[in-house]
Order: sequence, then structure tokens, then C-alpha cells
Amino acid sequence: MTAATTYNHRDIMQTAWDRTRGAMRSGYASDQLRAVFADCLRAAWRLAKAAARDAALTIEQVHMEIVDLQNRTRLNLAGQKRLSELQRLLSSKQEKADRDTKRSLIEGAGSQFVAVTFIKQDGSLRQMNIQPAALKTHVKGADASPAGQRAAATRKARHPHLMPVWDVENAAIRSINLATVQSIRTGGQTHNFA
Repeated sequence: MTAATTYNHRDIMQTAWDRTRGAMRSGYASDQLRAVFADCLRAAWRLAKAAARDAALTIEQVHMEIVDLQNRTRLNLAGQKRLSELQRLLSSKQEKADRDTKRSLIEGAGSQFVAVTFIKQDGSLRQMNIQPAALKTHVKGADASPAGQRAAATRKARHPHLMPVWDVENAAIRSINLATVQSIRTGGQTHNFA
């Protein structure tokens, strides 16, 4: 038995109304609004359900479906479109898995020191010594104001690749872009990422 999928109804309605407005501008009469909106709403639901199905796929399932499409002797336009969608989805899922691996390595160190080598925004290579457990003593978390909590949640949602850390040398909170991390040294082991 699978878990129930929840949908963001606001986004679905927004998509439906955006499509309806576009269709109405392209020449439909105002008395056709109800029928046009119904079609656009059905299309928005199809998109939302397809996105939910794709989100539930594992990396292995996406890879198998890509291989299946690539091994076909003929691929129609819908198949080509699905193949490009799956390739984007695979790339996205692999990036998320890499981020999660790096994040768990850093957070798993607890009060131990961790040396992280990453590429800075200006393109230079930097090594930062951090202590994951020290960050909790310098961040308010649940004690922050409601505005501060909303700001932290928004930042986390908009920038999932950024991880706040405690820089030991500068005694300050810094952010590391997990997408550019080259290596993590923790617990006497070095983990390299290409």
C-alpha cells in the first residue's frame, strides 16, 4: 500500500488560471470561459499527478526508464519529450542525493572537527574547518522570532544547496555550497567528490 499523495491545490489552480488567461487572450469568446477553464484545470491536474509520479521514482527506476527509451528502434515525439524529461529528472535526483550525502557526512561528525574543501563563488578553492555541533549554540532555532523562523524556512526552501556551518577559525556562521564541495575530511577519513 502506498502513502497518499498530497497536492498543492493553490499551485494547481494558479496553473489552470494562467493557462485559461492565455487561452482567452488567443481568441476564445467570453461565453466559452467555463469550458476553457475546465480543460485547463484538467491539464493542470494531469501535470501535478505526473510530477508526483516522477518525484516518487527512485534514481534506479528513472535510469531504467531512460535505458528502455534509448534502446527502442523508434521513438515518437512524445517519447523524445519523455526522454528529455527523464534525463533532467535523473540529473536533479542525483544532485539531491549528492547534497544529502555531503550534508549527512558533515552533520554526522557532531562535535568533531570537519575539514571541508569547496569552490567559492569567485572560483577559488577554499578549505574551511568547521564544527557542526557548535552551530546549534549560535543559532536561536525555535527561540527565534516568528519572522526569523520564516526567513530561515524560506532560505532553506529557496537554496537547498546551501548549508550553514560554524567556521572555527573565524568564529562565525558561514554557508557552504554543497554543490561545489570537493572533499570532506572527518573521522580520519577523506571523502572526495568529483
